[in-house]
Amino acid sequence: MILRSASFFTLSFFLWLLFLGNANSNPWQTSDIAGAYQAQSQLMHRRVGNSIDPIILRLNKIWNNRRISAKDGLYVAKTLSTSHLIETADTKPVSDIKRYENQFKSSISVHLANSLEDSEKHDNWSYWSVASVEIGEIGKNIYEPSIVYQTDGLTIGMEKYFRQNALWGFTLESGEDKSEAGFNGSRLTTNDIGLSTYFRLGLAGNYYLNTTYGINKLSSYSQRKSSGNFLKSERQSYQIYQSASLIKDLQYGDFSINPYSRIDIGFTNLRPYQESGTSLGVSFSEQKLILIKSYFGILVTHDLLTPHGKFRPYARIEYILDSSTASNPMAFYGNSPNTLYHSSLHNLRESSWRYTLGLDLNFYSGWFTFQYDRKEDAEPDERNEPERESDKLSVKLLYKF
Repeated sequence: MILRSASFFTLSFFLWLLFLGNANSNPWQTSDIAGAYQAQSQLMHRRVGNSIDPIILRLNKIWNNRRISAKDGLYVAKTLSTSHLIETADTKPVSDIKRYENQFKSSISVHLANSLEDSEKHDNWSYWSVASVEIGEIGKNIYEPSIVYQTDGLTIGMEKYFRQNALWGFTLESGEDKSEAGFNGSRLTTNDIGLSTYFRLGLAGNYYLNTTYGINKLSSYSQRKSSGNFLKSERQSYQIYQSASLIKDLQYGDFSINPYSRIDIGFTNLRPYQESGTSLGVSFSEQKLILIKSYFGILVTHDLLTPHGKFRPYARIEYILDSSTASNPMAFYGNSPNTLYHSSLHNLRESSWRYTLGLDLNFYSGWFTFQYDRKEDAEPDERNEPERESDKLSVKLLYKF
């Protein structure tokens, strides 16, 4: 009788454990888990762009200021060469004041441009830095909830011309990204550090080519709430990337029109990690991301010289084709390690349009840049694509030492 009772309780306990293991829901169908995990994938690709953007900002400023410096220098030379004719003419004092005011503005413009162009000297290294703050929201779709994020970054660079119209430089980057996704406010904080090298080559016909090669190491810390408990985790990721862009420079007075194409490719390895806090914590396998993203766009800028400084408003329209892919990770609960759940997350492929409005403000040794971006799905009727919209506001400070 005692043996039968013991056998009955043993069988009941085993069936209870089996039921408990099967009672766990598929973690990929939980919005907080799926949202937090997808936020990591989005972040990996976003950080590639955050690493490349400061370099592009610096290279664009070199190109623009070199062009403006040459144009303003020619204007000053023409003004001074005809100054003796003006002095002999019967002019009013107001005209003389206006002439000297224009000469002063032009000379200041040349000085400001040249202060950012010391790297034109072949034997000198030039040092610069970019500090940035970016706030954005990636809209929800049928697969995941919306993602809200803030990214702070600092890039320090050095560069020099090793031959005419050929620039070579290096950068050290660091950044912090904070993202929230899911209904319970799942949070993801990522700190990263990276190194990159870049080249700019001037080509015939006012074309120029920019290339960048870089590596990043990222440390992510996540937190989510489950059944009144907080589950925390830490994950390491490693990233390598390359970017190449071809730009055409067209001038119409004070307007600059730059058609361009760009391609970013990269590989990211996200290491396995597990949540801690309760037995309901989830463990995730390794994931690999392949980045293949193409850009085709046109940038229009207008140079304004005022008594208060130099302003450069600009606008951009860009088509983005993202052909990136991701491996399918697996997950399991801590209380049921033998039950594996395969990811049902979609690939990262999408096509979209990006619209940009921005303003550059020049001061003595650098630039302030204010920019707003709006991205919309280019194929809303395509069932296999993630249909979502996003908005981003960024502020950058470029300073040359």
